[in-house]
Amino acid sequence: MNKKFLIYSFITMLSISMASVSTIIGEKLNQSNDFEIKNDIEVELQTIASEFNSPVVLSNAGDTTNRLFIADQIGIIYVIENDILLSQPFLDISEKIVDLNSVYDERGLLGLTFHPDYENNRKFYVYYSSPKKGLLINHESILSEYTASSTNPNIANPNSEKIILRIDQPEENHNGGQLEFGPDGYLYIGLGDGGGAGDKHGNIGNGQNITTLLGSILRIDVDNGNPYSIPADNPFVGIDGLDEIFAYGFRNPWKFSFDRETNQLFVADVGQDLWEEVDIVISGGNYGWRIMEGNHFYDEKLLSDLGLTLEDLEFPINEYNHDIGKSITGGYVYRVNQDSELYGKYIFGDWSSQYLPASGKLFYLKEVEPDVWERHNLLVDGSNNIKRYILSFGEDEQGNIYVLSKTTIGPTGKTGDVRRVVPDSKRPSQPKITGIKNGNIGVEYDYNIVSIDSDGDQLFYYIDWGDGSFQDWSGPYSSGQEITFKHAFNKKRIYVIKAKAKDTSTLESSWTNFIVRMPRITYIANFKLLFYFQRILDTFHIINNIFIKQDFYKEVYKEIIKGGENRNEI
Repeated sequence: MNKKFLIYSFITMLSISMASVSTIIGEKLNQSNDFEIKNDIEVELQTIASEFNSPVVLSNAGDTTNRLFIADQIGIIYVIENDILLSQPFLDISEKIVDLNSVYDERGLLGLTFHPDYENNRKFYVYYSSPKKGLLINHESILSEYTASSTNPNIANPNSEKIILRIDQPEENHNGGQLEFGPDGYLYIGLGDGGGAGDKHGNIGNGQNITTLLGSILRIDVDNGNPYSIPADNPFVGIDGLDEIFAYGFRNPWKFSFDRETNQLFVADVGQDLWEEVDIVISGGNYGWRIMEGNHFYDEKLLSDLGLTLEDLEFPINEYNHDIGKSITGGYVYRVNQDSELYGKYIFGDWSSQYLPASGKLFYLKEVEPDVWERHNLLVDGSNNIKRYILSFGEDEQGNIYVLSKTTIGPTGKTGDVRRVVPDSKRPSQPKITGIKNGNIGVEYDYNIVSIDSDGDQLFYYIDWGDGSFQDWSGPYSSGQEITFKHAFNKKRIYVIKAKAKDTSTLESSWTNFIVRMPRITYIANFKLLFYFQRILDTFHIINNIFIKQDFYKEVYKEIIKGGENRNEI
């Protein structure tokens, strides 16, 4: 027999026999699915205020006034009252801020939150970058408490600063800065890994170093102690590790929030070169950096150096690569209108998919089953690209979500604005499709489609069957009436059924998608795992040089290496 044929036969048998290994690896690393189902939702962005420099925080005082407080990176906090931007700042600490580079800078006023009892004690907290020089110190991050004026609720007392925490920062970037009081009444603080590329701080980096505050989410009690105390149930109390740490292994947590209904803590962690991620954070969790970037190894050796296994790490609920976006920006779970398509969705975005022009993108995550989340696009005028740099998200007292963005990269100019996310309730809801997901070719199956119109108008349905055939606007049907359409597929492949609804006013819903799989040969997909087998054979090589010296196995080894190098093309 042909020697090349024998080699490829051996590789094929190896890949098939290791199917169980592929399952284990897939479950462990939760590999990204390149085939993304797009159940996009259309919203509107209503501009509330503009002419900011770089709005990086929107917060509310929780005092029933529903005022919005905007922290500008340059060190100024503004008040928006009844959708009107007040001319007088709430607080100006720009003189305390390190001199910012107008081309690009990640330092500045980065955090703002209000005490849960602000209505009575008038306390709020800020996180900012202050000048400091020293060995391996670029600046220091300061967490401070201020109080509002007792006579004018729209002005803070600039002389009331009480410094709670000082943190030396070795680099300009990865400062984190998000502040949020949790449902437990404690203050949570997000800190990056200290900056630079690859967390090259010491032998293990700051992300995996529990003797530094950097690369962590902190949790402190500002109501007790001087200047704070440690909650008794913090995970490192009484054992090795700093008591303030709630969770660690982060590169740069750029915004986090608590779901108002479930109390889950969502954190967006900015990636290094390839992957952006969203995590649900638990007490004591290790979120992997710099061992992992998303679900993928970044420094695999560090895992064994620290005596850890993958079982010791927490993995993202979702990730995306840099073909989609460059820098994730965390948001909020929408909990306002239960009838809205947005309800229960985690709304977030990406700074920009490219550096120029501005191409910030909006997304949402949907939990389709317990602990399984899908990412979809949030559309504005048919696109999730809002053509601005997305800096942050915020939430008012009712839970409405806001997008903070601008059109210049660095802290310069006055292009920053605040926009409210408005569910497009006048449009029909995104249709829901049910039916057979795994079928046989040539068999006609029923597919049920239903949508709801907010005004109760009759609806028409348009269906793209994904095989070149279409169901042109069929109807009219009553709002909420489930309609059955029949269709047969004639080739072995994956089909994506797309459908949308239109009401009698010609307003159209967003598209929905439904995947149907016809039988097809699937073992070829196992070749995507050949790069893992390369590592396995590397181990065999170390254990037994005889294995690799044999000509036949040596050629197999080369082919597997070639498969690993080209795995993205398979």
